[in-house]
Amino acid sequence: MKKCLLTSAGFETLTVKEAFLELVGKEPSQIKALWVPTAAADEEARAVLAKCMEDLFNAGIRAENIMVYNLEEPMPLAKLRCYDAIYFCGGSPGYLMKRIRRVRLAAPLRQFTEEGGVYVGVSAGSIVAAANMRSGLQLVNCVLHVHCDAGEQPGEVPLALCPQIRLTNSRALRVAGRKAEVIG
Repeated sequence: MKKCLLTSAGFETLTVKEAFLELVGKEPSQIKALWVPTAAADEEARAVLAKCMEDLFNAGIRAENIMVYNLEEPMPLAKLRCYDAIYFCGGSPGYLMKRIRRVRLAAPLRQFTEEGGVYVGVSAGSIVAAANMRSGLQLVNCVLHVHCDAGEQPGEVPLALCPQIRLTNSRALRVAGRKAEVIG
């Protein structure tokens, strides 16, 4: 069952953090996460990396259970399966997708989410998971707009219609199997 949590700004609300924990379905201290800061290709994006790592700590994940992965070498599906969640930080969607393609991670990522691994996206990490880019991951069938002043109201989203979804910094798109909803 596919599991994704796509955000503009990470775990900005208790609702978003709780949705993450529910998707993973384990005690926080037992969660193993892969943290991918690669999209942060400029100073502005690098300035918020600490906040992204704090999201995982504040969710109760122990430091020793978080591995930093900079997309410098391939990671086969067998190794991805050692993790419960993969957290993609924000920055440049184009740069992030280029690096994902370079290490041939797209197919293993798709399989990881289909098998129940949780994909968490923040800003660029969310955009590459949606239908925004022809060469993107296409994990969800929608065009996602992040950091919007006005966004969708919480509720179910019909992904089959490939909607345009606007997320404020306090909202997220939660996908579990065929069910998708805006939360926050």
